Amino acid sequence: MDFDRIRKEEREKERIETIRTRLRYYGKDMRRLEAEKERIQIYKDRLSIGASWSSSEAVKGGGSTTEDLQVRMIDKIDGCKRNIQIIELENRAMTKAIQELDQDKQFIVHHMWVVPKADRISYRKCGEYLKMSKDTARRRSDSALLEIFSKLYLIEGREIDVR
Repeated sequence: MDFDRIRKEEREKERIETIRTRLRYYGKDMRRLEAEKERIQIYKDRLSIGASWSSSEAVKGGGSTTEDLQVRMIDKIDGCKRNIQIIELENRAMTKAIQELDQDKQFIVHHMWVVPKADRISYRKCGEYLKMSKDTARRRSDSALLEIFSKLYLIEGREIDVR
C-alpha cells in the first residue's frame, strides 16, 4: 500500500470539503450583499419621497416628525453601508482567489458551489455546457477547489487561514 498517496488523497478530500463549505457561506454573503444594496436603494427612495413632505409642527423633542424620520432613514442607510463593508472585507480573499481562476473553473465554482442549492447544476450539465465529460468536470472542480485552498491557506504547518 502506498501510504503517502493515501494520506495525500485524504488531505485533498478534507481540503476540498473545507473550500466547499466556505464557498457556500461565500454565496450566502454575496446574496446578503445584494440584499443590503437593494435595501439602501429602498431607503434612499423613501428618503427622497419623505423629503418633500414637511410639517411645521414641532414635537416634544424639539424637531419635527419629518426630520426624525429622515434622520432614522439616514441611520438605516449608514447601517447598511457598514454591513456591506464588513461583508466585502470578510470575503475579499475568497473573491480574489475565485477571480484568479480561469473561466472554466470560475464557471464550475460559481454554478456548482456558490449559488443556492436549488440552482446548482450537476457535473453532467456542467460538462455539457463546457463541452467536456462528467469526469473531467469533476476533476476540474476538484482542481479549482484545491487551487482556491492553496491561495487562502498556508499549506505548511497546520493549514492556517491567511485572510
